[in-house]
Amino acid sequence: MEYLIQRYDIGARYMISVHDEVRYLAKEEDKYRAAMALQIANLWTRAMFSYKLGMDDLPQSVASSPLST
Repeated sequence: MEYLIQRYDIGARYMISVHDEVRYLAKEEDKYRAAMALQIANLWTRAMFSYKLGMDDLPQSVASSPLST
């Protein structure tokens, strides 16, 4: 997430993490870009763990948004 914030100059910063929940504080004008960055960071994380576990064939639902479930 930090990489995406810096790379795309998103006005956001880490706020708090509790258990499996992470929150970022974003400027009003960057709220949608910050939300997209969170989705991408989540997908990258899932992909990394799946790869490390040797799980090359996962259902498409793995890439779905955790916000929409």
